[in-house]
Amino acid sequence: MQKITHLLVIHEGATASKRKVSLVAGLNIITTLSLLVAASAVFSAPVKRPLLQADLRADVNRDGIVHAGPDSVIFDDKAGQSMWTFKRGAIVLPNVDDDAGRCNNTVPLEQISVATCNDSTDNQINGSQDFADLAPLRLMPWPEAPNGAIAEIKIAPAAQVKARLFFEQNGAWRQLLPNKRFTANTLRKGVNLRLEALDVVRDKRIWDGRIDVIAKVSDGQAAATERVQFHVAPLILQSDLLPAKKWYLPGMPWGQDELAAAAGFIGRVDSTLTKAPEQALFGYRSILEAAGSNASGFERTLAARQKLGLLGSAYKAFHDEFVSAARSASPTPRIADLATFEDPWVQDMFELAYAAMPKPNGKFQVMHIALRSAQPQRFGAKGPLQEVLNPDTGIVEQWFDSAQFSPKNGDDSLNSTGNFGTIPPYSYNGKTYPLGRILYGQGQAWMRVGGGIIDSGLPGGDELELRERYPDRSFVRLLTDQGLQKPLFIDTAWLAVGHIDELVAFVPAGTPRGWKLVLADPALGWRLMTESYNQGYGATRFLSKLQRWEAGLPIEFVQRTVADVVNDPKLARAQHVAQAKIAGVLNKLKSETGLQESEIIRVPVLFEPVYFNQRSFATLTPDAANLVVLGKRSVAVAKQHGPLIGGKDIFEQTIASAFKSAGLSVFWVEDYIQAHGGIGEIHCQSNVLREPGPMAKWW
Repeated sequence: MQKITHLLVIHEGATASKRKVSLVAGLNIITTLSLLVAASAVFSAPVKRPLLQADLRADVNRDGIVHAGPDSVIFDDKAGQSMWTFKRGAIVLPNVDDDAGRCNNTVPLEQISVATCNDSTDNQINGSQDFADLAPLRLMPWPEAPNGAIAEIKIAPAAQVKARLFFEQNGAWRQLLPNKRFTANTLRKGVNLRLEALDVVRDKRIWDGRIDVIAKVSDGQAAATERVQFHVAPLILQSDLLPAKKWYLPGMPWGQDELAAAAGFIGRVDSTLTKAPEQALFGYRSILEAAGSNASGFERTLAARQKLGLLGSAYKAFHDEFVSAARSASPTPRIADLATFEDPWVQDMFELAYAAMPKPNGKFQVMHIALRSAQPQRFGAKGPLQEVLNPDTGIVEQWFDSAQFSPKNGDDSLNSTGNFGTIPPYSYNGKTYPLGRILYGQGQAWMRVGGGIIDSGLPGGDELELRERYPDRSFVRLLTDQGLQKPLFIDTAWLAVGHIDELVAFVPAGTPRGWKLVLADPALGWRLMTESYNQGYGATRFLSKLQRWEAGLPIEFVQRTVADVVNDPKLARAQHVAQAKIAGVLNKLKSETGLQESEIIRVPVLFEPVYFNQRSFATLTPDAANLVVLGKRSVAVAKQHGPLIGGKDIFEQTIASAFKSAGLSVFWVEDYIQAHGGIGEIHCQSNVLREPGPMAKWW
């Protein structure tokens, strides 16, 4: 029209008649051009292109459902889908459990890596249980997709070795390979997907747990992309306030397979039995099985004549009384006797955690995960962990390297998972920890020059040096980088073993906080002894009710009296040192949690210097702080075998009274010979898988 306007303008100066002719001519030209333009529009109008669509959706709002249709407006899964936060964003479990029974009993133990016997090691979905561990994802239908349209769905490079995608095709699930292209027919229907995470966060400087899934859709002329950011569910160390789901106990006592070598220690043993050629087999059978009807004739004879040996009979007492205590909280407790052989310290082999993601209807998909102690040289842990590994229970290992006693690997004893636990949920000083805090021990200690705290066989005399004791730092980093249970450490280095469960425990209580701290109190224990002495009970035996196993104890130890203990200057000094150290621990816990004295249950525990290092300590009396929470109303505590005054054990009486004030009953469990004698107690020699329930919701 610009050219036509110009045509009219150039005729402005013509005469009227000429202008009239020109105007008519101009109108004719306009009409002609308009018709031509209209005709051209009819024959050359472009086909309308469907709106290019790349709509990738996941459970961003964490209700367990990927919403589509009208629901997608109300239950929005789109907002913020590409930027994950702790409050919003899609979650995927670390698929490290074993739904396919990979590490079964047909595989030689030396060939097993328990941390790789899991579902992440294959490219298949191993049944419905494995399917439930994968996160849902969907490329929404594009009904108008043109024939040439294609789509690619991939994991972003930063997480390609940490995750795997599966897609549904004709009712079957297949791994989504990088070269896969979805055609227009598939795009019109949409694509169902599942995301599998292959690992946990170990060091967020290397990988922070984020997994970007990217869909790229093209119609041949243009392309559109969309991204959903997932995060692998963080590991949460379970609190002892959670209800017990399954108990793990050692399958046999340490040393029971060495009856002949231990004959001088355990008392009189029939020489005809110790010479039997079959006795070597005894150490590789459950001590309870040996006493049962399925045992061989030799084993039945040995069980009957030796009453399972000193260690075996002591273990059986521990096992029977622990199971009885567990039944107090659950009529049918699930008990697993692990193949621990000569290493009965089940608590020190692994610490139990869990990971969770949402399911529909307010439910949770929970995976339990056993964090193996950072002790690669602890070969004896392989068997028990193989038994722990199951559907919905996986294994994670983390340490600096596999070199035994590597400097980077920290203190071997402090790497035991008895040195790791959880302060239950609390709020204090403007800070809230809804899942509690991880607690572990470290500190400075006097150790042998050139050796460790228990290297008594090394040359160099008794020369000591002040050194740092700490657990494997990469293991602590793994715990820290989960981001939910900020770790706190206390000083345990002055203890020979050096574990937090020697000093503190957390038990349920009907208080605003919901729990109380149990604290080992040497001053209280010493007061019980001195009061008994001052009341004229100095000649009373320090130990009681051990007649069944006295043959395995030194005679001077059995005959020691209250007076012998009270008048021992080394023991008096040990209580002062221990009390000062524990006061420091308590002050730190108070400053971090706001604990009041009314929220502390003090239990009497006496300490003594260990024979291999006079500046390192262990408990002289069975450690009542090293307990097991059975349920909301009861705990299991090691039998004290303390002085009997008026027919009552003064330590047990004091401990029971302390717990009664918190509404808790005490179930006494025998452990003096096989656990206390090895500088441990019932908590060290057991483990428990707990059910998180509503605590599974960490988001």
